[in-house]
Amino acid sequence: MTEGSNQVNDKPFKSDKTKLGYINLANPVHLLATAFGLSLKASRPGTITSLASVPLCIVFVSLDWYIKFPLLVLMILISVYICTSLIKLIGMTNKHRIVFDDFVGMLVTCCCLTEWYYVVIAFFTFRFVDMLKPWPISLMFRHLPEGLCIAIDDVIIGIYSLLILMTLQYVIFEPMMSL
Repeated sequence: MTEGSNQVNDKPFKSDKTKLGYINLANPVHLLATAFGLSLKASRPGTITSLASVPLCIVFVSLDWYIKFPLLVLMILISVYICTSLIKLIGMTNKHRIVFDDFVGMLVTCCCLTEWYYVVIAFFTFRFVDMLKPWPISLMFRHLPEGLCIAIDDVIIGIYSLLILMTLQYVIFEPMMSL
């Protein structure tokens, strides 16, 4: 592959202007990072991955806390590894193709939810906060290594989204349930 080549698995890849590396979907890290190749074809890869993670998040919500939280920590660590590994290969101009962190961010958003139907609201909340990129997320890209930043920004977005959901649950849904 020549420098500046725009290929994924020896096929032209139209949505990226530059490609600093080669994504090999036979590599498990690349496969997970791209949501099984989903992010390579989607025009909105983060949104598609977040939506695709909804069924897994519904299962995640049903787990007991002593399974859920160690699994969440493990997924965050895997996300940091995946994002750090792949960003070295494809570069920051293509960071939107790394979407495993969106899946992990959705898990963070759903980690304290009690009912499966909150996961649908979690999806919209997570995507909204992800589009806003509130402080301190906006500052992270200047101060953290690229791969770590990509992984951690969605963890923080997940925490913000979870706080919004818990507030909504307490203020809106709980009073309605007591009527």
